[in-house]
Amino acid sequence: MRRSHRKSRYGCKECKQRHAKCDECRPVCGSCAAAKRDCSYLNSSATLPLPSPSPSASPLSRRPSTSPGPTSSVQPTTGQLPVTSQTAQDCPNGGENRYSILHLQLLHHLDHGFLDVIGPGQSEFATVLQMAKKEAFTAPFLMDELLALSAAHQSTLITDNNERGLYRIEATRLQTRAIAEYNAVVTLQQQESSSCHLVAIFLFSTFLGQHVLFDTLSSFNTTTAGHNLAAFLGQLVHCLSLQSGIAAVAGRSWPTLMAELRARLGPDAEHFHPDPEVVGDANAMTPAAWECAMLRARLAGDDSDTSVGGSELSLSSREACCAAVDALQRMFDVQQPPSSAIGTGSQPQFINVQKWLVLVPGEYTNLLARRQPEALVVLAYYAVMLHQMRGHWVVGNAGEALVRAIDDYLGVYWADWLKWPRSIL
Repeated sequence: MRRSHRKSRYGCKECKQRHAKCDECRPVCGSCAAAKRDCSYLNSSATLPLPSPSPSASPLSRRPSTSPGPTSSVQPTTGQLPVTSQTAQDCPNGGENRYSILHLQLLHHLDHGFLDVIGPGQSEFATVLQMAKKEAFTAPFLMDELLALSAAHQSTLITDNNERGLYRIEATRLQTRAIAEYNAVVTLQQQESSSCHLVAIFLFSTFLGQHVLFDTLSSFNTTTAGHNLAAFLGQLVHCLSLQSGIAAVAGRSWPTLMAELRARLGPDAEHFHPDPEVVGDANAMTPAAWECAMLRARLAGDDSDTSVGGSELSLSSREACCAAVDALQRMFDVQQPPSSAIGTGSQPQFINVQKWLVLVPGEYTNLLARRQPEALVVLAYYAVMLHQMRGHWVVGNAGEALVRAIDDYLGVYWADWLKWPRSIL
């Protein structure tokens, strides 16, 4: 008997052909990511679906129909972020139709509804956002990404499923256009050995990283039964690859960039410093560190508890996981004082959630892609930090969902390794 399924109005072609429920997650839906299929979202240019206009319709529902364009793949190569069939030359560089009333509304939202969600301890983000808006008027790729992030945030405030989907589609369309323009700017700078738009490129990379992290976590931040861990990990690997690209782009000009940020932001600029001692430093654990201490000992083979199953990783893989743990512990140390209990003390900062993704070594990302148990355990510890930030619109309840999904996936053998993450939920 054929299995029944709920129809997906805007689902990808592959899911429709297989009569499967599509989660409509972009740039690749969960089903295609799990099956390693080419998702039609990557290369389709379907017309943006719009409801019938009405006097009470939102700015999004009143805008003319446009093509969202192909969605970007987020694996960076040489400082560029690849798009699909649409090239940088295909994107308009101006013209009266470039921005609409909707985009004015999204720009207004950045100053009001968007900033309202920033809690105590997040003041540096508000300062950076204001700086980004000023830069964006001379860097269209940054303006498009700011509007895309605003649209993504708007989608979390809307209860109507159709309108929420329209905001997500617009966010993806703007992101795609921004990436194409960014690639054109990076190519031109490489040809001319120019440092023009250095701050704008860094800010774009930062906000794009936040946007892609939202896309990744929201695909797992759902109340539907049966979280698809395999699909989520596929998207997370894409996200980590993007964050690695951010580090590569910024790393080439850190001295100049940090001097510029310090001049504009003062002490807040230090939040964006790469802090190279975090990654790969075997002595990075401070005397006060404790969240990851047991995990670090087990990965390094220093755990005295013989009742717990050991790791059989190769030396290089073990070092990659230890480097990821060291970076994570440093983020925990920054999140709140060691004397504070979880959930108390200073306000966690979202920037540390994003920063860890930049600091992890590429070998750790490869281990995640292979579903290596030790790498998944490290990810579960990172999910605790996500759980601490569950009030942030980008994160939601993804942290708790991720810990439980990893626990179910790994089973009894790894239960002791996951004891601390489970105890925090």
